[in-house]
Amino acid sequence: MTLPRIPMEGALDLTYRCNNNCLHCWVKIPNDSEESSEELSSGEIRAIVDNARKMGCQRWSISGGEPLLRPDFFEIFNYITNQSACSVLNTNGTLLTPKSVRLLKKGGTVIVALYGATAEVHDRVTRHPGSFEAALRGISYLKEAGVGFIAQFIPLRENVHEAGAMRQLVESLTPYNKVGASWLYLAASGDPKRNKEIRSQRLSPREVVSFDKPSFSEEWELKKRELSCNSKPERNGSRLASCIADQRGFHIDPYGQMTFCSFVKAPSLRYDLRKGSFHEGWEDFIPSLVDKIKGGKEYRQNCASCKMREDCYWCFAKAFLEHRNFSARVDYLCSIAKERMRFRENWRKFHRRYYQIAGITFQ
Repeated sequence: MTLPRIPMEGALDLTYRCNNNCLHCWVKIPNDSEESSEELSSGEIRAIVDNARKMGCQRWSISGGEPLLRPDFFEIFNYITNQSACSVLNTNGTLLTPKSVRLLKKGGTVIVALYGATAEVHDRVTRHPGSFEAALRGISYLKEAGVGFIAQFIPLRENVHEAGAMRQLVESLTPYNKVGASWLYLAASGDPKRNKEIRSQRLSPREVVSFDKPSFSEEWELKKRELSCNSKPERNGSRLASCIADQRGFHIDPYGQMTFCSFVKAPSLRYDLRKGSFHEGWEDFIPSLVDKIKGGKEYRQNCASCKMREDCYWCFAKAFLEHRNFSARVDYLCSIAKERMRFRENWRKFHRRYYQIAGITFQ
């Protein structure tokens, strides 16, 4: 059965300014950046939320940068939570206060990111002295106020030696915890200096797989096929046709640029809501992108014909971030895919041998 194409879930980045200056961040701009004057106003955001709701939007994810840097954050947050069934707020936790967490209690889930098990490591990643203590203090306020939250730790080259301690830390803070992305996106701006810094924080493929082990359950295989861009068939050579047809979410950046995925940063694939309407962006512009990206020779000779395709994190948006080229292969992701396949094969060999010894037929 084909479901109607409804914009059910919105992702909104309120600002890319941040009071931290993390080594690995791919969207950050300085806290005092002049770009703050170009951010959507609270009135513009309310109008977008209203129009999205009219078309079926029920869930919002609010992120940044650090969203709480905006002086009108709680005005925006209250409006969004009043107009939706559920919401998620991503924050570094350092700006939370007893008063602010009481205002968050009416909303959905808060996700707080941690970058180390000690102040020394965490603050070295954020380049913000005192940020570790401030984040833990913010989490304590969330706990005291009874706000539902998830503690998330982000594994990087700078902190991987504390991985075990980080896992213990988040588990001690809340039963709701998770590991963040174990590989890193390059800078949305394409800045070479920033990209060099991000690459220096990438884990080895083996370390990535240690945090993101492939599952072998039938349920996960079905979920993977549903979610993976690379498991969806192409239509008339378009890399985007299936992705857009199956998409029920959208992303809006701090400046009113709308598209169907938060990782899409190519200007030609983004719609300016200040020059049009949400309805036009969803119904006309996003579907028109289907013919914008088609696999050429480079893509057909590499990713399109690769046996590891369904196990790979590659997609056209990540290729653009890596090379400013929609069709280029990403060697780092290739290495991770090979490691995932190696992990699977070793798992199967071990269990095949185990079942042989036990006299059980292994499929």
